[in-house]
Amino acid sequence: MIPELHHLPDHQIETLIKAPFLVSLLIAGADDHIDQNEIREAASIARKRQKISSPVLYNFYKEVNNSFEDKLKVVMMNLPSEATKRNIVIQEELSMLNDIFPDLDPKFSKELYVSLLDTAKKVAEASGGIFGMNKIGAEEMELIALSMIKNPAA
Repeated sequence: MIPELHHLPDHQIETLIKAPFLVSLLIAGADDHIDQNEIREAASIARKRQKISSPVLYNFYKEVNNSFEDKLKVVMMNLPSEATKRNIVIQEELSMLNDIFPDLDPKFSKELYVSLLDTAKKVAEASGGIFGMNKIGAEEMELIALSMIKNPAA
């Protein structure tokens, strides 16, 4: 259990825990192809988050990292396979964070938001580019701002 989330209903906790997976799949699948490099990068990012993020997010990422790739595959299996439909579903799920963030400690919600943005950017950079140039494709570029999630600091 994540102490910072103990006061939330189970469905909101599930939405929060799914968020890094959803962000990873949204960006990785933006070009209609989820490649293994993007999945590995998403898992690597989550592991690093647990180690380097502030203590506020430590327990959160500890839970996320528990069988990351297996959880990612489960989330992916429950989404449409076609990118346009999948992206709509993911964006709708991520927008639910807007209702949850106000119920969290402000520091937790702000740090989680920033970590999700960073995850989006790093997953986008994981698979693209020729000789390190144009690493982020046009499809990913449209999504990495995660415009469906409002900045809780605003």
